[in-house]
Amino acid sequence: MSNSILSLQHFLEPVVDIGEDVNCQQLITIFQSGINQVIIVNGAREPLGVIYAYSLLARFLQRQSFNLSRAEINSLIEPLTILPGRMSLVKYYTDFVHHQEQSNYYCFAVVDNNNHLLGILNQHKILKAIALHNLPENNLLTILEKIPLPVMLQTGLGKILAQNDQWRQQISDYLPETIKPDYFSAIKSLPNPTPNYHWEFSKVPLDLDTIPADIDIEKLVWLILANDLKQEPELVTKKVDLVPLTHLKDEFFLAITHDIKSPLTSIICLSSLLKEQKLGKLNPRQYRYVELIHDSGRKIMTLVNELVDLNRLENGELAISLESMQIDAICQQISTDIQEKLTDSQLEFSLEIKTKIKTIKADELRLRQMLSHLLDNAIQFTPPGGKISLTINLWQNWLTFTLLDTGTGISEELQKLI
Repeated sequence: MSNSILSLQHFLEPVVDIGEDVNCQQLITIFQSGINQVIIVNGAREPLGVIYAYSLLARFLQRQSFNLSRAEINSLIEPLTILPGRMSLVKYYTDFVHHQEQSNYYCFAVVDNNNHLLGILNQHKILKAIALHNLPENNLLTILEKIPLPVMLQTGLGKILAQNDQWRQQISDYLPETIKPDYFSAIKSLPNPTPNYHWEFSKVPLDLDTIPADIDIEKLVWLILANDLKQEPELVTKKVDLVPLTHLKDEFFLAITHDIKSPLTSIICLSSLLKEQKLGKLNPRQYRYVELIHDSGRKIMTLVNELVDLNRLENGELAISLESMQIDAICQQISTDIQEKLTDSQLEFSLEIKTKIKTIKADELRLRQMLSHLLDNAIQFTPPGGKISLTINLWQNWLTFTLLDTGTGISEELQKLI
């Protein structure tokens, strides 16, 4: 099936919808059947919002009650993104898929021409389709910039559609503004623009018959790939091969983390409910097991979130949120968090704040992550009876966090790699 006839209606996932007058008992019955989310619709079956199972569980834990008022149920309704079912895969990929990380609305409701709910978008299916189908020219633009070789798109009539940054830096200044269709076929290489390069060009026709009719571009499009003959051919090939692999890795990572977090959220919420003994008294052995399940679930969720952050960091998408924070408060919190590990490892920990500065502007989450990882590393490699210290001070107008330990340290031959 070509992506010219693929629309969002081909990627629907059934979903339970219910009216605005839904009560608490109806939601409990639905979620007990294994459903994770419910779409709220009006009388015309137009989607208004979404209620997630974990939101209801969290509210129960706060209220310590299984009965919520109408206002409390309405406060659980979260916004969603509404998309027309007739929208093509191409337009969705172009307008939405690259902006999902910035969006706070994770549920995508699909509607018909009358705005009636058809279902929700199955993200796994659509990501697979985007990865496996040949993408048309307008979606290749973002991919071109990731290719480490000079690449250009040109129509059969000689119109330049796009050039990646490598092409613009190394080649574009040596080309005429209007390129005849047979320009690259008539020459083997450019007239040696610099003594360090000797270019050879390959033309690959792109199948753009799959582009919807509402996209106004010329149908015959060529991918022009420039190859520097003075580079090692094997190295160039490996660079090109890594581009699609990296793209598929990112898509796979996004899908697998979602698959892990969904059931893990239920495990944490339900074990928390049991831990608080809201559903009945537990004996000491049962309580210990439930506490272990809950703590292990939270640790796994922390690891998954940190892997997501690492993937965003590698792709240059990690957002930093600056806010005012108390230095002593965050240091004391970190000290409390690692106290159990210190006791188990028989280590001595000291915290000293030498600066008079009380408040700084920083991303509290990222700062805590960095300090926690450094402390975990120190604990791991410091033998029992050792000492670990964290000192906060000023150095050349910088606020420094200095961590010292009596562990094994890093060998001299590896220190140069830091």
